[in-house]
Amino acid sequence: MPRKRRLSLKTIVKRIAKILEENKAENIKVIDVSKVTSEFYYMVIANSDNKYQMEAIIDDLLDFAEEKELKVFGKDLNFESGWVVVDFYDIIVHIMKPVLREYYQLERIWEIPSVAEVA
Repeated sequence: MPRKRRLSLKTIVKRIAKILEENKAENIKVIDVSKVTSEFYYMVIANSDNKYQMEAIIDDLLDFAEEKELKVFGKDLNFESGWVVVDFYDIIVHIMKPVLREYYQLERIWEIPSVAEVA
């Protein structure tokens, strides 16, 4: 029996973004954080307006992980809070209500400072 080929991180993160898109998540952003931290490589952030949509997205993400034999290292699935997270170790996925995303501004926290800002 042939061995299963492992997917590259880029392939996995692209598939995660596609799952979000297929489930009508909005404002999907994939951020390469490898130059900012050694803890993980990508952060994926998306908006979802309601808990039922979040549940559908998470179900599809976890089905994908099971199908591709990806380890899920952690998850916070409190759908009532308006913010759910799945940790695929090298990829962290945040699905947030727009108001929370605007308030916490995760994209801004993980931006790489420009040369002008550092100087």
